[in-house]
Amino acid sequence: HFKFVTIFFRHKMTPIKLVFNSNFRGSPHTMDSKGEVLITIMASLAQQESESMSKNIKMGLRYRYQNGVVEFGTSNFLGYDMNENDELVINEEQAKVVRRIFKEYLEGSGTGQIAKGLMKDGILTGAGNKKWLGEDINRIISNEKYMGDVLLQKTYTVDCLTKQRIKNDGKVPQYYIEDNHEPIVSKEIFHLAQQEKAKRSNVYTGKKNTRRLHHGKYALSGIVRCEHCGDIYRRVKWNSRGSKATVWRCVTRIDNYRKCNARNIKEEELHQIVLDALNRMIDEKESYLKIMDSIISKIIVDDHDEKVERLNDKLRTLQETLILAANQDKDYEKIADQIFELRTKKEKLLIENVANQEKRRRLADIKAYLKTQHTKLEEYKESLVTRIVEQILIKDESVEVTLKCGKIITVEK
Repeated sequence: HFKFVTIFFRHKMTPIKLVFNSNFRGSPHTMDSKGEVLITIMASLAQQESESMSKNIKMGLRYRYQNGVVEFGTSNFLGYDMNENDELVINEEQAKVVRRIFKEYLEGSGTGQIAKGLMKDGILTGAGNKKWLGEDINRIISNEKYMGDVLLQKTYTVDCLTKQRIKNDGKVPQYYIEDNHEPIVSKEIFHLAQQEKAKRSNVYTGKKNTRRLHHGKYALSGIVRCEHCGDIYRRVKWNSRGSKATVWRCVTRIDNYRKCNARNIKEEELHQIVLDALNRMIDEKESYLKIMDSIISKIIVDDHDEKVERLNDKLRTLQETLILAANQDKDYEKIADQIFELRTKKEKLLIENVANQEKRRRLADIKAYLKTQHTKLEEYKESLVTRIVEQILIKDESVEVTLKCGKIITVEK
Protein backbone atom coordinates (compact mmCIF):
# COMPACT_ATOMS: atom_id res chain seq x y z
CA HIS A 1 0.00 0.00 0.00
CA PHE A 2 1.44 3.36 -1.02
CA LYS A 3 0.77 6.82 0.33
CA PHE A 4 0.74 9.72 -2.12
CA VAL A 5 1.97 13.12 -0.97
CA THR A 6 1.46 16.14 -3.22
CA ILE A 7 3.47 19.27 -2.42
CA PHE A 8 2.16 22.70 -3.46
CA PHE A 9 5.16 25.09 -3.59
CA ARG A 10 5.14 28.87 -3.34
CA HIS A 11 3.92 30.60 -6.53
CA LYS A 12 3.81 27.25 -8.42
CA MET A 13 0.57 26.21 -10.02
CA THR A 14 1.79 22.63 -10.54
CA PRO A 15 2.44 20.31 -7.59
CA ILE A 16 5.23 17.77 -7.00
CA LYS A 17 4.25 14.30 -5.80
CA LEU A 18 6.20 12.05 -3.44
CA VAL A 19 5.27 8.39 -2.97
CA PHE A 20 5.84 6.60 0.35
CA ASN A 21 5.26 2.93 1.15
CA SER A 22 3.02 3.05 4.22
CA ASN A 23 4.38 -0.33 5.40
CA PHE A 24 7.95 1.01 5.49
CA ARG A 25 9.09 2.06 8.96
CA GLY A 26 10.75 5.17 7.60
CA SER A 27 7.52 6.61 6.24
CA PRO A 28 6.81 10.02 7.79
CA HIS A 29 4.06 10.16 10.39
CA THR A 30 1.96 13.02 9.07
CA MET A 31 0.06 13.71 12.27
CA ASP A 32 2.96 15.03 14.36
CA SER A 33 5.47 17.87 14.01
CA LYS A 34 8.34 15.44 13.30
CA GLY A 35 6.41 14.08 10.35
CA GLU A 36 5.86 17.56 8.94
CA VAL A 37 9.56 18.40 9.31
CA LEU A 38 10.57 15.13 7.62
CA ILE A 39 8.16 15.77 4.75
CA THR A 40 9.50 19.33 4.42
CA ILE A 41 13.10 18.04 4.13
CA MET A 42 12.09 15.38 1.61
CA ALA A 43 10.03 17.95 -0.29
CA SER A 44 13.03 20.28 -0.51
CA LEU A 45 15.16 17.47 -1.92
CA ALA A 46 12.40 16.57 -4.36
CA GLN A 47 12.09 20.22 -5.41
CA GLN A 48 15.84 20.57 -6.05
CA GLU A 49 15.89 17.34 -8.03
CA SER A 50 12.83 18.27 -10.05
CA GLU A 51 14.09 21.78 -10.83
CA SER A 52 17.29 20.32 -12.23
CA MET A 53 15.18 18.19 -14.58
CA SER A 54 12.35 20.54 -15.47
CA LYS A 55 10.60 23.69 -14.31
CA ASN A 56 7.20 22.42 -15.28
CA ILE A 57 6.42 19.08 -13.64
CA LYS A 58 2.75 18.31 -14.06
CA MET A 59 2.30 15.30 -11.81
CA GLY A 60 -0.34 14.61 -9.24
CA LEU A 61 -4.00 15.21 -8.73
CA ARG A 62 -4.57 18.95 -8.29
CA TYR A 63 -6.84 19.22 -5.35
CA ARG A 64 -9.55 21.79 -6.06
CA TYR A 65 -11.22 22.29 -2.71
CA GLN A 66 -8.67 24.03 -0.47
CA ASN A 67 -10.98 26.52 1.27
CA GLY A 68 -11.34 26.71 5.05
CA VAL A 69 -8.86 26.49 7.91
CA VAL A 70 -9.14 23.38 10.09
CA GLU A 71 -6.58 22.60 12.79
CA PHE A 72 -5.78 18.89 12.93
CA GLY A 73 -6.48 17.93 16.52
CA THR A 74 -8.98 15.28 17.55
CA SER A 75 -10.36 16.92 20.71
CA ASN A 76 -12.94 18.89 18.67
CA PHE A 77 -12.75 16.77 15.54
CA LEU A 78 -16.11 15.04 15.09
CA GLY A 79 -15.80 11.43 13.95
CA TYR A 80 -12.23 10.60 14.94
CA ASP A 81 -10.18 9.73 18.04
CA MET A 82 -6.45 9.24 18.46
CA ASN A 83 -5.33 5.79 19.63
CA GLU A 84 -2.32 4.90 21.81
CA ASN A 85 -0.09 4.89 18.71
CA ASP A 86 -1.15 8.45 17.84
CA GLU A 87 -3.10 7.15 14.84
CA LEU A 88 -6.48 8.42 13.76
CA VAL A 89 -9.27 5.90 14.37
CA ILE A 90 -12.95 6.29 13.58
CA ASN A 91 -15.33 7.03 16.45
CA GLU A 92 -18.28 5.09 15.06
CA GLU A 93 -21.01 6.91 17.01
CA GLN A 94 -19.74 10.30 15.86
CA ALA A 95 -19.08 8.97 12.35
CA LYS A 96 -22.82 8.23 12.04
CA VAL A 97 -23.45 11.96 12.56
CA VAL A 98 -20.88 12.89 9.89
CA ARG A 99 -22.46 10.47 7.39
CA ARG A 100 -25.91 11.83 8.24
CA ILE A 101 -24.70 15.38 7.51
CA PHE A 102 -23.30 14.42 4.08
CA LYS A 103 -26.44 12.38 3.28
CA GLU A 104 -28.89 15.16 4.20
CA TYR A 105 -26.82 17.77 2.38
CA LEU A 106 -26.78 15.71 -0.83
CA GLU A 107 -30.53 15.14 -0.47
CA GLY A 108 -31.07 18.90 -0.68
CA SER A 109 -31.17 20.10 2.92
CA GLY A 110 -29.55 23.45 3.70
CA THR A 111 -26.79 23.74 6.29
CA GLY A 112 -29.16 25.60 8.63
CA GLN A 113 -31.80 22.89 8.27
CA ILE A 114 -29.28 20.17 9.06
CA ALA A 115 -28.04 22.09 12.12
CA LYS A 116 -31.60 22.46 13.44
CA GLY A 117 -32.26 18.74 12.95
CA LEU A 118 -29.13 17.80 14.90
CA MET A 119 -30.08 20.12 17.77
CA LYS A 120 -33.62 18.74 17.79
CA ASP A 121 -32.19 15.22 18.17
CA GLY A 122 -29.88 16.32 21.00
CA ILE A 123 -26.68 15.56 19.09
CA LEU A 124 -23.54 17.34 20.30
CA THR A 125 -20.89 19.03 18.16
CA GLY A 126 -17.29 17.79 18.06
CA ALA A 127 -16.52 20.29 20.85
CA GLY A 128 -19.38 18.89 22.94
CA ASN A 129 -21.71 21.86 22.44
CA LYS A 130 -25.48 21.56 22.10
CA LYS A 131 -25.71 24.42 19.59
CA TRP A 132 -25.02 23.72 15.92
CA LEU A 133 -24.54 26.48 13.34
CA GLY A 134 -24.69 26.39 9.56
CA GLU A 135 -20.94 27.12 9.52
CA ASP A 136 -20.30 23.94 11.53
CA ILE A 137 -22.06 21.89 8.86
CA ASN A 138 -20.21 23.75 6.10
CA ARG A 139 -16.83 23.02 7.73
CA ILE A 140 -17.62 19.31 7.94
CA ILE A 141 -18.70 18.91 4.31
CA SER A 142 -15.61 20.89 3.19
CA ASN A 143 -13.08 18.93 5.28
CA GLU A 144 -11.00 16.56 3.11
CA LYS A 145 -10.04 14.54 6.21
CA TYR A 146 -13.45 12.87 6.14
CA MET A 147 -12.48 11.11 2.88
CA GLY A 148 -9.19 9.95 4.40
CA ASP A 149 -6.93 12.67 2.96
CA VAL A 150 -5.19 15.57 4.65
CA LEU A 151 -3.89 18.95 3.49
CA LEU A 152 -1.08 20.14 5.77
CA GLN A 153 -0.16 23.79 6.35
CA LYS A 154 -3.51 25.37 5.54
CA THR A 155 -2.21 27.96 7.99
CA TYR A 156 1.33 28.82 9.00
CA THR A 157 3.11 30.62 11.84
CA VAL A 158 4.29 34.14 10.97
CA ASP A 159 5.87 34.93 14.34
CA CYS A 160 7.73 32.33 16.38
CA LEU A 161 7.29 34.36 19.57
CA THR A 162 3.58 35.18 19.36
CA LYS A 163 2.74 31.90 17.56
CA GLN A 164 0.42 33.91 15.30
CA ARG A 165 -0.94 31.77 12.45
CA ILE A 166 -2.49 33.05 9.24
CA LYS A 167 -4.13 31.44 6.20
CA ASN A 168 -1.59 30.01 3.76
CA ASP A 169 -2.21 31.60 0.36
CA GLY A 170 0.94 30.15 -1.18
CA LYS A 171 3.60 31.81 0.96
CA VAL A 172 4.86 28.41 2.19
CA PRO A 173 4.47 24.90 0.71
CA GLN A 174 1.33 22.86 1.35
CA TYR A 175 1.37 19.07 1.50
CA TYR A 176 -1.61 17.03 0.34
CA ILE A 177 -1.57 13.39 1.49
CA GLU A 178 -3.96 10.93 -0.13
CA ASP A 179 -5.35 7.93 1.81
CA ASN A 180 -3.65 9.03 5.01
CA HIS A 181 -6.21 7.44 7.33
CA GLU A 182 -9.48 5.50 7.24
CA PRO A 183 -12.25 7.58 5.62
CA ILE A 184 -15.71 8.15 7.06
CA VAL A 185 -17.21 8.95 3.64
CA SER A 186 -16.01 7.82 0.23
CA LYS A 187 -14.09 10.15 -2.08
CA GLU A 188 -17.04 10.00 -4.48
CA ILE A 189 -19.49 11.21 -1.81
CA PHE A 190 -17.08 13.96 -0.71
CA HIS A 191 -16.57 15.23 -4.28
CA LEU A 192 -20.34 15.14 -4.89
CA ALA A 193 -20.79 17.32 -1.80
CA GLN A 194 -18.23 19.82 -3.19
CA GLN A 195 -20.09 19.89 -6.51
CA GLU A 196 -23.37 20.48 -4.68
CA LYS A 197 -21.75 23.23 -2.61
CA ALA A 198 -20.42 24.93 -5.76
CA LYS A 199 -23.83 24.60 -7.41
CA ARG A 200 -25.60 26.22 -4.48
CA SER A 201 -23.18 29.14 -4.30
CA ASN A 202 -23.37 29.71 -8.05
CA VAL A 203 -27.05 29.49 -9.02
CA TYR A 204 -27.40 31.33 -12.34
CA THR A 205 -30.99 31.87 -13.43
CA GLY A 206 -33.10 33.95 -15.74
CA LYS A 207 -32.51 35.16 -19.29
CA LYS A 208 -29.33 37.02 -18.29
CA ASN A 209 -27.98 34.18 -16.12
CA THR A 210 -28.06 36.31 -12.97
CA ARG A 211 -26.17 34.81 -10.02
CA ARG A 212 -28.47 33.87 -7.12
CA LEU A 213 -27.44 32.40 -3.80
CA HIS A 214 -29.10 29.14 -2.79
CA HIS A 215 -30.05 29.56 0.88
CA GLY A 216 -31.67 26.14 1.29
CA LYS A 217 -33.69 27.33 4.30
CA TYR A 218 -36.90 25.79 2.99
CA ALA A 219 -37.53 22.70 0.89
CA LEU A 220 -38.90 24.93 -1.89
CA SER A 221 -35.84 27.22 -1.90
CA GLY A 222 -34.11 27.20 -5.29
CA ILE A 223 -36.58 24.80 -6.96
CA VAL A 224 -39.51 27.16 -7.66
CA ARG A 225 -39.00 28.85 -11.05
CA CYS A 226 -40.66 31.54 -13.14
CA GLU A 227 -42.01 30.60 -16.59
CA HIS A 228 -41.50 34.12 -17.97
CA CYS A 229 -37.87 34.91 -17.08
CA GLY A 230 -36.54 31.60 -15.73
CA ASP A 231 -35.50 33.11 -12.40
CA ILE A 232 -36.14 31.50 -9.03
CA TYR A 233 -38.96 32.41 -6.65
CA ARG A 234 -38.15 33.63 -3.15
CA ARG A 235 -40.16 33.46 0.06
CA VAL A 236 -41.04 36.95 1.34
CA LYS A 237 -43.24 38.49 4.03
CA TRP A 238 -45.82 40.72 2.41
CA ASN A 239 -47.71 43.57 4.03
CA SER A 240 -50.32 44.99 1.68
CA ARG A 241 -52.80 47.54 3.01
CA GLY A 242 -52.54 46.17 6.53
CA SER A 243 -52.96 42.57 5.39
CA LYS A 244 -49.95 40.37 6.19
CA ALA A 245 -49.10 37.24 4.24
CA THR A 246 -46.20 34.99 3.30
CA VAL A 247 -45.83 34.80 -0.48
CA TRP A 248 -43.39 33.43 -3.04
CA ARG A 249 -42.27 35.99 -5.64
CA CYS A 250 -40.11 35.94 -8.76
CA VAL A 251 -36.71 37.44 -7.83
CA THR A 252 -36.50 39.39 -11.11
CA ARG A 253 -39.88 40.96 -10.32
CA ILE A 254 -38.71 41.78 -6.77
CA ASP A 255 -35.61 43.52 -8.17
CA ASN A 256 -37.49 45.37 -10.92
CA TYR A 257 -41.22 44.78 -11.50
CA ARG A 258 -40.95 46.25 -15.05
CA LYS A 259 -38.71 43.36 -16.18
CA CYS A 260 -41.09 40.55 -15.28
CA ASN A 261 -44.83 40.41 -14.73
CA ALA A 262 -44.89 36.94 -13.14
CA ARG A 263 -47.62 36.40 -10.60
CA ASN A 264 -47.04 36.10 -6.87
CA ILE A 265 -48.30 33.00 -5.13
CA LYS A 266 -49.30 32.69 -1.48
CA GLU A 267 -47.38 30.10 0.48
CA GLU A 268 -50.46 28.18 1.60
CA GLU A 269 -51.62 28.02 -2.04
CA LEU A 270 -48.20 26.76 -3.19
CA HIS A 271 -48.20 24.16 -0.42
CA GLN A 272 -51.66 22.99 -1.51
CA ILE A 273 -50.49 22.69 -5.14
CA VAL A 274 -47.59 20.48 -4.06
CA LEU A 275 -49.97 18.45 -1.90
CA ASP A 276 -52.36 17.99 -4.86
CA ALA A 277 -49.49 16.82 -7.09
CA LEU A 278 -48.25 14.30 -4.51
CA ASN A 279 -51.77 12.99 -3.94
CA ARG A 280 -52.19 12.52 -7.69
CA MET A 281 -49.00 10.46 -7.66
CA ILE A 282 -50.39 8.35 -4.80
CA ASP A 283 -53.68 7.85 -6.70
CA GLU A 284 -51.76 6.60 -9.75
CA LYS A 285 -49.09 4.74 -7.79
CA GLU A 286 -49.08 1.60 -10.00
CA SER A 287 -48.27 3.67 -13.07
CA TYR A 288 -45.52 5.56 -11.21
CA LEU A 289 -44.00 2.37 -9.83
CA LYS A 290 -43.67 1.01 -13.38
CA ILE A 291 -42.05 4.26 -14.57
CA MET A 292 -39.48 4.10 -11.76
CA ASP A 293 -38.73 0.42 -12.39
CA SER A 294 -38.03 1.29 -16.02
CA ILE A 295 -35.68 4.17 -15.07
CA ILE A 296 -33.82 2.09 -12.47
CA SER A 297 -33.24 -0.73 -14.97
CA LYS A 298 -31.58 1.72 -17.39
CA ILE A 299 -29.09 3.08 -14.85
CA ILE A 300 -25.90 1.10 -15.39
CA VAL A 301 -23.43 0.85 -12.53
CA ASP A 302 -22.30 -2.78 -12.81
CA ASP A 303 -19.16 -2.33 -14.95
CA HIS A 304 -17.90 0.63 -12.89
CA ASP A 305 -15.28 -1.33 -10.94
CA GLU A 306 -13.84 -2.85 -14.12
CA LYS A 307 -13.51 0.57 -15.77
CA VAL A 308 -11.79 2.03 -12.71
CA GLU A 309 -9.40 -0.93 -12.50
CA ARG A 310 -8.50 -0.54 -16.19
CA LEU A 311 -7.71 3.14 -15.56
CA ASN A 312 -5.63 2.20 -12.51
CA ASP A 313 -3.62 -0.27 -14.63
CA LYS A 314 -2.93 2.43 -17.22
CA LEU A 315 -1.96 4.89 -14.50
CA ARG A 316 0.49 2.45 -12.91
CA THR A 317 2.11 1.76 -16.28
CA LEU A 318 2.40 5.47 -17.11
CA GLN A 319 3.84 6.32 -13.69
CA GLU A 320 6.53 3.65 -14.12
CA THR A 321 7.28 4.98 -17.62
CA LEU A 322 7.51 8.53 -16.30
CA ILE A 323 9.97 7.58 -13.54
CA LEU A 324 12.16 5.76 -16.10
CA ALA A 325 12.04 8.74 -18.47
CA ALA A 326 12.91 11.18 -15.68
CA ASN A 327 15.84 9.06 -14.52
CA GLN A 328 17.19 8.89 -18.09
CA ASP A 329 16.81 12.66 -18.65
CA LYS A 330 14.19 12.05 -21.33
CA ASP A 331 11.23 14.29 -22.06
CA TYR A 332 8.33 13.29 -19.81
CA GLU A 333 5.94 16.22 -20.25
CA LYS A 334 3.55 14.25 -22.48
CA ILE A 335 3.53 11.32 -20.06
CA ALA A 336 2.77 13.64 -17.14
CA ASP A 337 -0.10 15.19 -19.12
CA GLN A 338 -1.48 11.72 -19.87
CA ILE A 339 -1.36 10.84 -16.17
CA PHE A 340 -3.24 14.00 -15.27
CA GLU A 341 -5.87 13.29 -17.97
CA LEU A 342 -6.37 9.72 -16.74
CA ARG A 343 -6.70 10.84 -13.13
CA THR A 344 -9.29 13.43 -14.18
CA LYS A 345 -11.17 10.77 -16.16
CA LYS A 346 -11.07 8.42 -13.17
CA GLU A 347 -12.41 11.13 -10.86
CA LYS A 348 -15.29 11.85 -13.28
CA LEU A 349 -16.07 8.14 -13.54
CA LEU A 350 -16.18 7.75 -9.76
CA ILE A 351 -18.45 10.79 -9.40
CA GLU A 352 -20.70 9.65 -12.26
CA ASN A 353 -21.05 6.23 -10.69
CA VAL A 354 -21.93 7.53 -7.24
CA ALA A 355 -24.43 9.94 -8.86
CA ASN A 356 -26.09 6.97 -10.59
CA GLN A 357 -26.11 5.01 -7.35
CA GLU A 358 -27.64 8.01 -5.59
CA LYS A 359 -30.31 8.31 -8.30
CA ARG A 360 -31.17 4.63 -7.95
CA ARG A 361 -31.30 5.00 -4.18
CA ARG A 362 -33.64 8.00 -4.40
CA LEU A 363 -35.96 6.26 -6.83
CA ALA A 364 -35.97 3.15 -4.63
CA ASP A 365 -36.76 5.43 -1.68
CA ILE A 366 -39.74 6.98 -3.52
CA LYS A 367 -40.91 3.48 -4.52
CA ALA A 368 -40.74 2.31 -0.90
CA TYR A 369 -42.72 5.37 0.18
CA LEU A 370 -45.41 4.83 -2.46
CA LYS A 371 -45.84 1.16 -1.56
CA THR A 372 -46.55 2.02 2.07
CA GLN A 373 -48.65 5.17 1.46
CA HIS A 374 -52.24 3.97 1.06
CA THR A 375 -54.15 7.15 1.92
CA LYS A 376 -54.06 10.70 0.62
CA LEU A 377 -51.87 13.28 2.32
CA GLU A 378 -53.69 15.84 4.43
CA GLU A 379 -50.86 18.22 5.28
CA TYR A 380 -47.78 19.65 3.56
CA LYS A 381 -44.44 18.20 4.72
CA GLU A 382 -41.03 19.73 3.95
CA SER A 383 -39.31 16.34 4.16
CA LEU A 384 -41.54 14.89 1.42
CA VAL A 385 -40.80 17.79 -0.92
CA THR A 386 -37.04 17.28 -0.48
CA ARG A 387 -37.53 13.55 -1.03
CA ILE A 388 -39.79 13.61 -4.09
CA VAL A 389 -39.97 17.03 -5.86
CA GLU A 390 -37.31 18.12 -8.38
CA GLN A 391 -38.69 21.47 -9.61
CA ILE A 392 -41.81 23.65 -9.65
CA LEU A 393 -42.57 25.95 -12.60
CA ILE A 394 -45.01 28.82 -11.98
CA LYS A 395 -47.14 29.65 -15.04
CA ASP A 396 -49.93 32.20 -15.45
CA GLU A 397 -52.81 29.74 -15.17
CA SER A 398 -51.14 26.60 -13.84
CA VAL A 399 -48.17 25.15 -11.98
CA GLU A 400 -45.95 22.31 -13.22
CA VAL A 401 -44.51 20.04 -10.54
CA THR A 402 -41.59 17.92 -11.78
CA LEU A 403 -40.95 14.85 -9.64
CA LYS A 404 -37.54 13.21 -9.17
CA CYS A 405 -38.69 10.28 -11.27
CA GLY A 406 -38.95 12.70 -14.22
CA LYS A 407 -42.74 12.81 -14.36
CA ILE A 408 -44.40 16.26 -14.65
CA ILE A 409 -47.76 16.91 -12.96
CA THR A 410 -49.72 20.01 -14.02
CA VAL A 411 -52.00 21.58 -11.43
CA GLU A 412 -54.49 24.19 -12.66
CA LYS A 413 -54.28 27.06 -10.18
